[in-house]
Amino acid sequence: MDDRWPTRLDEVARFIPPGTSVIDLGAGAGSLESRLDGCRYTAADLPDFDMNRHKWPDGTYDVAVMAGVLEYARFPAAALRHLHDLAPVAIVTYAHHPKQRDPSWENALTPERFVELATKAGYENVKPVGTWKAKHIRTQTVWRLS
Repeated sequence: MDDRWPTRLDEVARFIPPGTSVIDLGAGAGSLESRLDGCRYTAADLPDFDMNRHKWPDGTYDVAVMAGVLEYARFPAAALRHLHDLAPVAIVTYAHHPKQRDPSWENALTPERFVELATKAGYENVKPVGTWKAKHIRTQTVWRLS
């Protein structure tokens, strides 16, 4: 898989402190790694990571990343709980706008519902920290969960 959304990865990387351990869920080719400063990086993607088949990596990390992945979760509440089990801090991008839904996405969370599910998953601070816009007009909110 190529680096199809380089600017999204640049935006995500801004929120990852240097020297932290990072797990990138749905990592594709692992292109986020080159944007990180001294981090211990772990890429997880199919077939080793499949949130809809409840297949999650082992271990704990400082930061977990889900960029353009949560929309594909059949059970987003469970996905956020697993994310919290992996790391106390997460950077998640999510496309909330209903008119920009992709037919392959499994869920449609409003920003309010996203905050509710992330809070129930154990994150105390759930804040939108930026946005990213794709060529095909899908705008994603970049969230920091801690």
